[in-house]
Amino acid sequence: MLPQTVRDRPARSAVLAALLVALASLPLGHALAFDASAWVVWGREVWNLDLQTGAGPSWKPFPVLFTAPFSVLGDGAGAAWLVVARAGALMAVVGAARLAARAAGPWAGVVAAGTLLLSPWWLLNGALGNADPLLGALVVWALLAFDDGRPRTAFWLAVAGALIRPEVWPFLALYALWLLRTGRLPWAHALGAGAGVLALWVIPDALSSGLASTSGATGTASAGSAGLTSFPFGTVLVDLGEQAPWFGLTAALAGLGALDTLRHRGLVRRGGRGRPVWWLALVLAYTLLVAVMAQVGFAGNPRYLVPALVLLAAVTGVVVALPDAFRATVADARAGAAGTVPTAQGWAARGPAAMAVFVLVVLAVVGAGEVRDQARQLDERAAVRRGLADAVQDAGGLDAVRRSGPVRSGDPGLRALVAETLHESVPAASSRPRPGETVARPLPGGRWTLR
Repeated sequence: MLPQTVRDRPARSAVLAALLVALASLPLGHALAFDASAWVVWGREVWNLDLQTGAGPSWKPFPVLFTAPFSVLGDGAGAAWLVVARAGALMAVVGAARLAARAAGPWAGVVAAGTLLLSPWWLLNGALGNADPLLGALVVWALLAFDDGRPRTAFWLAVAGALIRPEVWPFLALYALWLLRTGRLPWAHALGAGAGVLALWVIPDALSSGLASTSGATGTASAGSAGLTSFPFGTVLVDLGEQAPWFGLTAALAGLGALDTLRHRGLVRRGGRGRPVWWLALVLAYTLLVAVMAQVGFAGNPRYLVPALVLLAAVTGVVVALPDAFRATVADARAGAAGTVPTAQGWAARGPAAMAVFVLVVLAVVGAGEVRDQARQLDERAAVRRGLADAVQDAGGLDAVRRSGPVRSGDPGLRALVAETLHESVPAASSRPRPGETVARPLPGGRWTLR
């Protein structure tokens, strides 16, 4: 059942299952990251033709393509986006598992999924509605589509990813040029996609704030970003090592060297569907691009590396499981006693499973504390969100709170949450309060005051 699920089930079945699991997860912790709350506000404003992108995060078109129609749900728009974002994070796990399983069998897929789920920041990034795990899903499923002989599907998935992060643009451009050169993509599709990506990034923000949001991407970075350090380039590289479980990262690097050695000795079949060396090359290229951009003034937030983490998890799964190496060794064995082949066959059957279980146990032991810490942070953020909603209700509801005018945020880091909950724009929630206006201030324990 596991091999069928990981490798052969249609993608639409995985999408449906991911959406159902994401929906079921809402009661466990309903909280949005700063950026995600701003996307909900922007979606409402786009729907009302009153977009105001200033004082928030940098503009991203992809989430707003969802939050704008979700705004008809009123206060349920945030939950609807969480379902999409969490489902995307789950699809990244499934995609990494499927990519690894195709290359090296089902146990490779199990290791890839475990590596990703137990990595630092993964649970929190996915649970808070950040778009970076969703980008990881688009990247890995684009690779799967290309592997299935559907290069155009892979192209359009990459186009969707380009609406999440500008770091995708060079990769999309190179892939489009290759498709054009090989005659697999019409010029009209390539030019239309490029124009559409640029238009969605530039026009809404230009009409709203004169590109203030986009230019703000090189402004003051959020806490923990590489851009705040003395050497952002090196910090980004360190961040990748900290996000990827050290055991999985070591296994990936060492295993690729072992694979290369086995191929040269003829012990591993050449060809096949897996290309772990190319996946690692993409990880390196993407990470270096994020590092260079951080060095020249962009934020370099650690969550930007999540797409690279997805591919690194797939690489880890492949190099840990290696069943092809065992099978090829058995098939190519030319000497030995009569009992040699059965013994090798038994090891071929048990070796990948034993290694996979060992790696997963180590990852669980090493990562258990980090996962608990992420779950605690999610609970705390959910409590803050509930506390603000409760404070509004205790004050007589939204209309009563806003009767005296705009509601300002007493905490700059929570201005997007205040804007989302109180139906303000992010710039309005960020402005200095005037006499008589209400200020929303957080208190310890998730409580709020509205004065």
